[in-house]
Amino acid sequence: MIDRAKLIETELMQRTLIDVGAEISLAIKKHGPTFASMHEAYAVILEELEEFKTEVFKKSHDRDRTNMEDELIQVAASAIKGVITLKIDSARKKEPA
Repeated sequence: MIDRAKLIETELMQRTLIDVGAEISLAIKKHGPTFASMHEAYAVILEELEEFKTEVFKKSHDRDRTNMEDELIQVAASAIKGVITLKIDSARKKEPA
């Protein structure tokens, strides 16, 4: 028998990962495939986290759940772009001159 709750959870996880992927694609189109530095990565992640915090610190009945979700997706996308930056930088350093 199919566990309907698990099926719904799995579908929501897949949709969330698709949303994060779309946000990464958008960020890459707008700002390029990598951050200029880890300082920039940190600043972008911190900015997105601060925007999430602004919603979280509101009274619960005043919070915009869609905005919180959007900000967390941007945090995730920014963090992944940071990882991509590290991997590309590492690969470039291994290339022969």
